[in-house]
Amino acid sequence: MRANFRTMRLVSKKNLNADTQWLTFYGSVDAQPGQFVMVWLPGIGEKPFSIAWMDPLSLLVVDVGPFSHALHGLEVKDQIWIKGPLGQGFTV
Repeated sequence: MRANFRTMRLVSKKNLNADTQWLTFYGSVDAQPGQFVMVWLPGIGEKPFSIAWMDPLSLLVVDVGPFSHALHGLEVKDQIWIKGPLGQGFTV
């Protein structure tokens, strides 16, 4: 497993339109606006994603390439690995 990554289990997914899903995971991150997480799927790669919601962790994913397509294919109880929050946040 990659250093500093932790597992998160998918609890729900909601189709917002033909290409966009709201993915909600068991657990949370303590982040500021403007921060993001790195998402790793073994055998596929890793990509940065903005945090749509912190508690529970939720990601808004548009299906535009192989990685996001793999995220769209996740089923409830599947897991991903995340690192973060990363980046320079800001105070509203």
